[in-house]
Amino acid sequence: AHGTGTSLGDPIEVAGLTAAFKSLQKDDGQAAEAWCGLGSIKTNIGHLEAAAGMAGLIKVLLAMEHREIPPTLNFQKQNPEIELAGSPFYIATEKREWKPLEENKPLRAGVSSFGIGGANGHVVLESFPETSSEEHHQGPFLFVLSARDEERLKAYVKAVINHLKHHPGLEPASLAFTMQAAREEMEERLALICQTVPELKANLEQFLASKAADNLFHGNIQKDEKAIELLREDPSIGRKWIAEKHLVKIGKYWCYGLSVDWAGLYSAPASVITSLPTYPFAPESYWVPLRTNSIGKDNDQLRAEPGQQGPAPALTSIKEQETLSEAATHYFREFISGELKIPAEKLKPEALFEEYGADSVLVNQLTDKLESLFGRLPRTLFFEYISLKELAGYFAAEHAARLEELTGFKALPAPPAPATGKRPEPPKRQAAEEPIAIIGLSGRYPGANNMFEFWENLKAGKDCITEVPKSRWNAEAFYEQEKRTAGKSYSRWGGFIEDVDKFDPLFFKISPREAELMDPQERLFLQTAWETIEDAGYTRAQLQQAAHGPDRDGLGGRVGVYVGVMYEEYQLFGAEQTLKGHPVGLWANPSGIANRVSYFFNFHGPSMAVDTMCSSSLTAIHLACNDLRSGEADMAIAGGVNVSVHPNKYLMLSRLNFLSGKGRCESFGEGGEGYVPGEGVGAVLLKPLSRAEADGDRIYGIIRGSALNHGGRTNGYTVPNPKAQASVIRAAMEKARAKAADFSYIEAHGTGTSLG
Repeated sequence: AHGTGTSLGDPIEVAGLTAAFKSLQKDDGQAAEAWCGLGSIKTNIGHLEAAAGMAGLIKVLLAMEHREIPPTLNFQKQNPEIELAGSPFYIATEKREWKPLEENKPLRAGVSSFGIGGANGHVVLESFPETSSEEHHQGPFLFVLSARDEERLKAYVKAVINHLKHHPGLEPASLAFTMQAAREEMEERLALICQTVPELKANLEQFLASKAADNLFHGNIQKDEKAIELLREDPSIGRKWIAEKHLVKIGKYWCYGLSVDWAGLYSAPASVITSLPTYPFAPESYWVPLRTNSIGKDNDQLRAEPGQQGPAPALTSIKEQETLSEAATHYFREFISGELKIPAEKLKPEALFEEYGADSVLVNQLTDKLESLFGRLPRTLFFEYISLKELAGYFAAEHAARLEELTGFKALPAPPAPATGKRPEPPKRQAAEEPIAIIGLSGRYPGANNMFEFWENLKAGKDCITEVPKSRWNAEAFYEQEKRTAGKSYSRWGGFIEDVDKFDPLFFKISPREAELMDPQERLFLQTAWETIEDAGYTRAQLQQAAHGPDRDGLGGRVGVYVGVMYEEYQLFGAEQTLKGHPVGLWANPSGIANRVSYFFNFHGPSMAVDTMCSSSLTAIHLACNDLRSGEADMAIAGGVNVSVHPNKYLMLSRLNFLSGKGRCESFGEGGEGYVPGEGVGAVLLKPLSRAEADGDRIYGIIRGSALNHGGRTNGYTVPNPKAQASVIRAAMEKARAKAADFSYIEAHGTGTSLG
């Protein structure tokens, strides 16, 4: 349930739930006692507004995983306006074991989210049987970790040690395979050969202490020329070592850039993906400059140092290549190296040119130089072909003869083309009722920087509400206990996430200057999207292929991005500075939160921000599920983000009398007078269930059905409509083909306002 804790909002919600259940329960008879718990996460972390539905959904997924219903807090006495007698519901005020209502049946729950403007949403969730590998792989195992630099690698090692401390029973083969195949490979690398998880933990501790350990290798793919040269001379050497299961050589040379087909290390299918800490982003502070001098820093830190441009360097001898594209890649690596003054070995075929500082001015200069060698070229050349690999492919296809002259490549006669060719098939439309699998999740919430901490807080019934941190604003300057005092707020409490200003821009190829001007919500969601993908065991390259591969236009990565967002208050800092005579123009468009993710990951599915106020993130999930079923996307990231960076929100909510003056959400309880704002960011990775099962994905749970509607005209704009709420719940349950008796928990909306 939504569970806001308001004197009339909660009774209206319970009335809608009761009506929906009764309409689906007509033939089931009357139960002797209540069987379905009602709870609200808002009692723990406050009302996350646009991100509220996602927080509730993740809470339910974790509860299903652990088979426990966590307690709802701040409940002393039931709101007298709520009628539970004769209904299926009870208030889940105590932690309890969560058992299926029938033996060998899944757990089933509903999540409600109702926008203050009348936009309603409900999602039906179902547990999924836990999968495990039947094959027990014999050790020793090769464990690998990597990061952008040594500092981040050590931070990652610390996080893994802490994870192993809290999860000593992890299966080593699953752990090794997750590290090998389900994490992005970066420059700074560490490899360890161990027989057991305790041995791995001990050797990681040795590494942090700078002590030697057997079969521990540490290196950087750009720093050992002898090792790199060996790999260049015999690219097939890795396959030989894989076939021989030569873990020492694989581990050692992987640290210097060896490309490994990790599945080849396993005689049977590798174990299932297991949970691991996600990448430890560098926690640097980036905030709009509140000062008198000019904004930000002038240096980009991403662009190479400018230098005089001269003729392209003479091409070094090209070894025998298998294809003209490979010869072209070598040629253009040397060419780009000379123009950008970057060592050729640092230019990666798949990396985007923008990573090396190639802006619109520079790419026009590059195009001019190439025209002197190849003749007339499209002015959009570097905008259509955005990496070394793509550029080489274009010239190999369109300028083969001239490329052979320049490289000395002699092509073998091409095999005859087939008589007929077929264009790629359009993506198949999924069945209308196809369940949607949740295969990855991540988030940050008050008092919790990851999902492990989040669940521990929920399980313990922890109240994560605090006073407004001084780092946000001076709450005392805006506080007045008396309600409706102009320019004041009668609340100084909320649920706040830590380090809302921290970001790792260089990891995402963003300049520090640009990072300062980005809405913190955009930065937080970008990092959370990365963590969600990592949690699912995918890399960027794998998702760019997506389930069906490239579409008719050759675009892979048909992954949609849907994010619920409501407030854009970061812009207010720019307006304030401008009024003080220090002009600051901030880019804070909500669509950028989703679009930034699609841009960085090179996704080509739908990408949108959704604002239905408090139901935004649940609406995002519904839209994502529909697009997956219709074939608009193969996979989808859906989520929500909400932060409180400016006192304006509190002033506005106080004027409308929506806040609790007690600093607590009292969902379903007597005396509930309003809600406490909360912050959070969360996301899930979605895929049609049939595809997820075929791909061997780890599945947290499945979405059986979802529905949206609007309350229409009521007695007031913010007054909820119990009939509309009942209707949307019933519609979601009917899509899930579920009976009322199938549900044992409802995560309520429950905000705590006087009307909903």
